[in-house]
Amino acid sequence: MTPGMASAFSSPTSRNEDGLYLPENASWFTRLRVSVRALKILEKQPDDGIAAPLLGASMDGGVFAQHVARLLGTDAGRALLRERPSLQGSVLDLHRLRALPEGTLGHALTQYYRDNGIQPFE
Repeated sequence: MTPGMASAFSSPTSRNEDGLYLPENASWFTRLRVSVRALKILEKQPDDGIAAPLLGASMDGGVFAQHVARLLGTDAGRALLRERPSLQGSVLDLHRLRALPEGTLGHALTQYYRDNGIQPFE
């Protein structure tokens, strides 16, 4: 999330049917409570479009905002945010990544996919 962008997770209008939402500047306790509620929802409805991102948002505790602030402080970081490259499945060469040495990010990524029986997003 970039600075100045309103978070859909902090708005009371982003509640799911269980009334789950994350207030702006939520305390650690509130983030923990929201995380537990989101996990309970996801246990029954793993594709819930509000609970899944709320779980991530409540657990990050502002880490993503800190990273964005650091990126905005450099020319290279601003270019990265402007271009927004992604790891779409269509651009990943999983065979080549799998061949990288153990301990590399590419090898670990393909191991994660293999261990969990998933494929990259398209």
